[in-house]
Amino acid sequence: MGWGRSVFRLPAEGHAVDAIIDTIRCFAGEITLVTLGPLTNVAVAIDPTVATATKHLHVAIETKSELTRGATVVDHLGITGQEPNARVVLAASRERFLHVLYDAVQG
Repeated sequence: MGWGRSVFRLPAEGHAVDAIIDTIRCFAGEITLVTLGPLTNVAVAIDPTVATATKHLHVAIETKSELTRGATVVDHLGITGQEPNARVVLAASRERFLHVLYDAVQG
């Protein structure tokens, strides 16, 4: 048994939630979504009201520092001068998230 068709794409402009929605629509019925981190993007893709506070910020993966290599760095204060490149969820509705999770498990 194989792993199915793999979809590889380079990072693109836009929000991860939109990429999840677009990919699932493009390959409807063929997708198995595997998550390795927080499920916020998946929950917001299913129900945007899960995110109760968001902000456009610059987000990067640290690749040069010996102390923080691989860490996700978010410029909350705008001190780097880099243009915002991600919409970051700062607060989420626990109730809405649990509802989305419950529906996904039941469905």
